[in-house]
Amino acid sequence: MAFNAYGDGYFRHAATALLYADALPFLQRVSNDAGYALAVHGSLSRDCDLVAVPWTPDAIPAEELINWLCERAGVDEVKGPEKKPHGRIAWSLMLSKRVYIDISVMPRTPEQPSAMSIE
Repeated sequence: MAFNAYGDGYFRHAATALLYADALPFLQRVSNDAGYALAVHGSLSRDCDLVAVPWTPDAIPAEELINWLCERAGVDEVKGPEKKPHGRIAWSLMLSKRVYIDISVMPRTPEQPSAMSIE
């Protein structure tokens, strides 16, 4: 058996990272259609950590975003929701037993005047 300088799970993690990277443009398009910006938060080595930020005035509620993503991506198993700091709500979208997406959705807020004056 050859020596693996990266540890036993290196190639499995690398393959999983490629799967997540391949799915990201699709997930971003679906999120954009729902009024959200979707960004990667993390290394993609163990799971895919995403954060969804309401981006347009007509962004749909967080629960609807998760349903929208699951429906379009063919996800059948979802864990959550779980409350997180700063009003985030998190879910895990289970693609398989070891492959899943953790997504935190930032809360929508009513339109507020900016504290900064822009002229």
